[in-house]
Amino acid sequence: MCFSILLTQVHAQKESQESKISIDSMLVNIDKSTFTSGILYDRVTDWAALASFNDDAKNVSNSKHFEQALHELYKASNQQKFIYYKDLRKKYTKNKQQGVVDIGILNASFHQLNYNQENESKGGLLKKGAKFESIKGKSPFVEKHLFLVSPLRGYIKGQTITYKFNDSFLFDVATTKKIVSLTVDFDTNKKYAIYKNGVFTTKTIQIDYTKSGYKTLASTVVYADSTQQTTKAKLHVKVLDATMMRDPIVDGTKDSIHDSTIAFQGYSYDENETTPIYGKLEYRIFYHKDSNGAYERRLLKPIVIIDGFDPGDLRKIQDVDNNNPNISDEDHDSIEEMMEYVDSENRRHYIIEELRKPENGGYDVIIINHPNYTRGAKTINGGADYIERNGRAHASFYKELNATILANGSSEELVIVGPSMGGQVSRYALAYMEQKYEETNDVQWQHHVRLWVSIDSPHLGANVPLGTQSLLNMAAETGVVEAIGFVEGLLGSPAAKQQLIEQYNGYSGSNLKQDHLNAKTISQGYSENRGSQFFIDFYDNLYANGLDNSRGYPQNLRKIAIANGSITGSKKYKNPFKSNWYTLNENNGLRDDTYPDSKEKVLDITGVKVVLGPRIIGARLHSYAMPEFSGSGLLARFYKLKLAWAIPIVSTYDKHLFVTNNNSRGNMDNVSGGWFATQQQVAKTTIENMPSVLSWYELRKISHANSFIATPSSLGFKNPDFKWGEPIDTNLLCDDEIPFDTFFAPKDNERHTSFTETSVNWLFEELAGNEQSIPNYTNPTITGDPEVYTGQTVTYTIPKVAKATSYTWDLDFNYNTINYTPWSIISGQGTTSITVSAGSPIIGYISCRPKNSCGTGQLSYKAVRSYNSVGDGDGGDDDPCDNNYKLSISPNPNKGGVLTLTLAPDYPTDPCDDINPFKQQIKNTVEIYDIYGSKKYSGIYNSNEIFITGLRLKMGVYVVHLTTANGVKKEKKLMIE
Repeated sequence: MCFSILLTQVHAQKESQESKISIDSMLVNIDKSTFTSGILYDRVTDWAALASFNDDAKNVSNSKHFEQALHELYKASNQQKFIYYKDLRKKYTKNKQQGVVDIGILNASFHQLNYNQENESKGGLLKKGAKFESIKGKSPFVEKHLFLVSPLRGYIKGQTITYKFNDSFLFDVATTKKIVSLTVDFDTNKKYAIYKNGVFTTKTIQIDYTKSGYKTLASTVVYADSTQQTTKAKLHVKVLDATMMRDPIVDGTKDSIHDSTIAFQGYSYDENETTPIYGKLEYRIFYHKDSNGAYERRLLKPIVIIDGFDPGDLRKIQDVDNNNPNISDEDHDSIEEMMEYVDSENRRHYIIEELRKPENGGYDVIIINHPNYTRGAKTINGGADYIERNGRAHASFYKELNATILANGSSEELVIVGPSMGGQVSRYALAYMEQKYEETNDVQWQHHVRLWVSIDSPHLGANVPLGTQSLLNMAAETGVVEAIGFVEGLLGSPAAKQQLIEQYNGYSGSNLKQDHLNAKTISQGYSENRGSQFFIDFYDNLYANGLDNSRGYPQNLRKIAIANGSITGSKKYKNPFKSNWYTLNENNGLRDDTYPDSKEKVLDITGVKVVLGPRIIGARLHSYAMPEFSGSGLLARFYKLKLAWAIPIVSTYDKHLFVTNNNSRGNMDNVSGGWFATQQQVAKTTIENMPSVLSWYELRKISHANSFIATPSSLGFKNPDFKWGEPIDTNLLCDDEIPFDTFFAPKDNERHTSFTETSVNWLFEELAGNEQSIPNYTNPTITGDPEVYTGQTVTYTIPKVAKATSYTWDLDFNYNTINYTPWSIISGQGTTSITVSAGSPIIGYISCRPKNSCGTGQLSYKAVRSYNSVGDGDGGDDDPCDNNYKLSISPNPNKGGVLTLTLAPDYPTDPCDDINPFKQQIKNTVEIYDIYGSKKYSGIYNSNEIFITGLRLKMGVYVVHLTTANGVKKEKKLMIE
């Protein structure tokens, strides 16, 4: 959901070339006659630890380790041997062939420098300036050997698992250790003969497993010198039974594919886009239920729900569709699971199923997925492709959908729901259709949509923390395959570059380049264009699309939005993860948390290597939140100690990157917005896929989540050049301030594209045709001294409210005497801060109401008290009105019957009835103690009039304690007769 121009492949190749020149240029004076392999492991960072892999007690690989190993050997050979791991992937058996997995084999000789940094005399090389010199009588190189066999998928499911062997996945470049035979035990205690004398004697092996879980494959090779070696590898097998298989007839579903009839060609400077390409969609129809609960397999009343940003098409419609080789069903978040909520009684509801019920409208729910697909020789990553291409594919599909509905005899109009990037895709599609209809007057272009729902969609851009982007780019520079995949496949995808406000584009010295940061466009409502060209061109295209003056939004329908970001300026959210770890809380619990402070360290992963007993810090991965506007600070650190023969040699990678935040809208990491657990994802991926070169990782600090879609972005403000962290008072929104007819947003931040019972009820009312109002929680707190003395000059301040142009302050004091000195405003009326002169002793209110030309905002107040002179007060209570609560008990004395406690306020006249603090949430704790201090009763009541029965107290004197929700304490004696 879920993540810029970062480290492109060209840049990555440039870094590798510089590394190659650095090592090889040091060897120009060295005799290379013993360097027979052509593979120098010192040219790369040794994440896969190949020099010691077979010597390690574990000696266990997996699909990710195999690709990392292949990549390192490929680079270490100066790309002369082996194959680039991404090119090898193209040869893998397609994921859709369930239960089939290819086996990769590496049998390689390679060399390392015989150099000992701590004691050069123990090696074969001396370092003289920028060159090596040989030590007479010693070899400058040490030959190493690697044997590695691994499945090329991490997870697989099926009733029968088929293992495939062929020459495309055999890399035998050993100079001495030639393979004679190979046998494999597939965790069945039976060895299968696979290879002999240069030929695969068995190319497929089928294994029937009875239990799901990790399987360990043990591969044993016999070499020409009669020695042998055993290595192991793991993959997770999920054994399917009949209950796990989906039956479309029983489920009331139907799967289909739509090939677009409207092409789109990417931007002219994108060298991968040379011709217009037709998009492709996959979709599943969940047919509606009739009054008897049976599915009617006829499309009559569609509601279309669109998948969001999903590079690699990892998120499937349902868990049963998951065929990703590196994601288990447990870790897979399906579209169906994202469309769920938990009610007030902790019951889980799936929105797709709710919508199919007659009482909720009886919708035919159509879930659209953007798949990976090919057009000619080009592979399209549909979940992260150009938004315009996907948008046109949707326009093409809506035309087809309307024709189907009409043919089925239905006059129903469509409902389109666009979560996340799906909101951008559908916005483009619907506006495009309106423009085409105006141009052609062809009724096929009429979209027949009555309601468009945008859910936490980045109408002004999205945010992946720049610290994370920087950290992963540095990891990619050292050759980490996982990081390269993230940088190139996710952050380097067209859709990411189109939407990210802060985009990494390299560094100069230790400072990030600014050219792709703080992205904005004139079309969005700013005074300048800046940021990456992808961002500028996309939003210019988006806003120019559609009818005249529409700003790229569809017009001939009702438009509503659901934001997951707070409109109160809150940084709070409910965190589902453990406080110092990356896994979920026990029993799926939630805990209160906040977005990180500016410049706060949000991730500290330390990799440890145990070397002959001592612990060595082998890696440090640090990332930080952005600084506040105009501030500068450390953004990321990546440290990797190069290890060889258990002794650090040649080089250590240690880079710190800094940034200056020139974004006047604020720190995009912690403004109010729908959250995404970016740091949690990085921690999980890193720790669960630990490189072989390290012994373990320690997670020393983690702030799990960050703001992903800022609230102003999800609401599409037309004049967005303001501080995005300020509270939004919806009373101050002009009629055309946002492009939506209404919207829903929470008080505190929620997970991106998530639902609550409240937001679902709001949405279902809209679906039923009952127009809903906009919520307003804004009530900023006035700060200033609550207890002052007569004549004292005091300042009171209210936080700035978004879009407010003035602030009206009022002093409300109800004097009961004739001779008094009134409180007065000395200065600041109309601003966020006033200076007042305190008057005669009294209790009263200071209130403030923000305003602009569009309306009057919510009233904020502060209760204050003045005294005759300094020291008359009781020491600066937080609430000067504490003593104006009166506690009464009746009957008292009491003969053991019903005991009635009444807490009554004694406030001055309230200038505005809706601000009386006594009308806030009530929670009173009652405790009764005997004269020895022993507690005899305790209870909590949500009322200021409390009835207590069945006390059964003995005769004597007791003390009743009452504590209110805000900490006010009262006590009174009680006599029992």
